[in-house]
Amino acid sequence: MRITLLIGLMAALPSFCQQPGVGAVAGRVSLASNGLALHNATVYLTPAGRSVQTDQNGEFLISGVAPGSYTVMAHMHALTDDAKTVTVVARETIRVDFMLKLRPLRESVTVTAEGRQISTTDALQTVSSLEGFELTTRAQAASRCSPGRRRRATRSGSPGRCPSGPAAPGA
Repeated sequence: MRITLLIGLMAALPSFCQQPGVGAVAGRVSLASNGLALHNATVYLTPAGRSVQTDQNGEFLISGVAPGSYTVMAHMHALTDDAKTVTVVARETIRVDFMLKLRPLRESVTVTAEGRQISTTDALQTVSSLEGFELTTRAQAASRCSPGRRRRATRSGSPGRCPSGPAAPGA
């Protein structure tokens, strides 16, 4: 008697678990360029407010969906989103496949600066040109500094002088 009751309950269980009047949305999300499956892509069902992740084969299943019109959208970082409208019918599974493309890279750079306005004549510094003789004279004067020291040039363009004191390391 117990065995008969247990078998009867097991036979009635699948029909009891099925939700009458609901359907499902299933499909696959893959990369458009080569057809490879995209696992862990997110698939949204709106306005139901439900979402699922794709499996290793890019497959997804959203079950227990009430009949009606829905938007199904597939999303994955760095890829374009794709959305399709479907009509869910009771006790049927609607198949929706997505082929996502690489999202174009768009970057923008904004440069801001602060400062005072100056004229171009104030911005230019004077440059002195030296003739060969004067250049040679300055080079000879620079070589008269003791070894390990360098001449310090002055801003006015004069040859400068040898520094006093010990030479700086690496000088």
